Amino acid sequence: MSVVPQEHQERIPIWQVLFDDFFLLFLLGVAVPFVFYTVWGLIDIGSIPTAKPIVISASVAPPPAGALVVETTMSEFKFQIAQTSLPVSKPVRFNIANKGGIEHEFIVEKAGAVNQPLKSDGQSAKTSIVPGASGYLDWTFAEPGQYQIRCHISGHYEAGMVARITVR
Repeated sequence: MSVVPQEHQERIPIWQVLFDDFFLLFLLGVAVPFVFYTVWGLIDIGSIPTAKPIVISASVAPPPAGALVVETTMSEFKFQIAQTSLPVSKPVRFNIANKGGIEHEFIVEKAGAVNQPLKSDGQSAKTSIVPGASGYLDWTFAEPGQYQIRCHISGHYEAGMVARITVR
């Protein structure tokens, strides 16, 4: 057995040692932190606060003088309207609450129309309301007839989100 004296041993450059131990470095630099982060995240997941709906609060203008106020609720995928027979030539305020978990549109159209909101003086009879929020739409129907309130967000109307109203 031959022993090489220490002064004759070849020195290995540090980069070669590190390169030879790539797997060890990978394990220490990437895998171990990933495991700790994942485990810590799973253990601490109970302390993550749940999201609360954002309620938009704004001062609401009073309804037009002599307006009929109609309470309306939207949810998945329906409208609940307190009154479906409305007067012609009299202001109507639709107070609209979105009780659903997703955004909905409130569009007033002639019965059978497809995404053609009523228009008057440059205004359209439509609004969108985010979940948990409320809003309103003021409208005066100029003509008697059959109308519909509809949500045109993709798939909502097809799921039955339409209500019929009569203006007399």
